[in-house]
Amino acid sequence: MGENGRKLLNFHISFVIYEIIAGLSIFVLIGAILTPIVSIAYFVLAVLGMIKYGQYKDYDYAFVINFIK
Repeated sequence: MGENGRKLLNFHISFVIYEIIAGLSIFVLIGAILTPIVSIAYFVLAVLGMIKYGQYKDYDYAFVINFIK
């Protein structure tokens, strides 16, 4: 797996975890605000990554936990 593949996989795994945490925090009522913010951030960062990838540039995704090195 290439470097971009690892970065992208770490990005997706991280945001799945963030969405689960935001979804579970709905019981504390902060999740109603947190879930849309996390979803919008996921979408915006994914689009930025696609644009950079289309320009043949490396993109370091923000808010990523490095599970796969």
